[in-house]
Amino acid sequence: MHIRPVKPEDFSSTASISVDAFWNDELYAYTNVWREQFPIDFRNLFLRWHQLRYWSPGYVFHVAVTDEGDHGHEEGGKVVGYATWERRGTSDVARSWQKDTYWGRESFGDSTTCLLHILTWVQQCSNEYS
Repeated sequence: MHIRPVKPEDFSSTASISVDAFWNDELYAYTNVWREQFPIDFRNLFLRWHQLRYWSPGYVFHVAVTDEGDHGHEEGGKVVGYATWERRGTSDVARSWQKDTYWGRESFGDSTTCLLHILTWVQQCSNEYS
């Protein structure tokens, strides 16, 4: 198993992991009383949160992915966990985390290239639900 930065194609898996983890959680049961009637909406809640965090400066989002031969996951490549956090604060170090992350404009270069990546990602997401 290895840890790597999340990719847009991982969002389906991370949303499913969140549903499994929080389905019986008391807080989510209180704030999402409709989850049993509309389970896809409960899943979409996590999907939107994960997409938002992916593009938000200051957030870090990683996934745990199985490797070929891992016990119980012989093929490898399956997302089995995730972690996301936000760096807050006003120190110089904190501010350095709060600029565009590696998934923002800095990793893609100019704004046109960034926009093309975003549009490609939106198309991939819309294909998933069609």
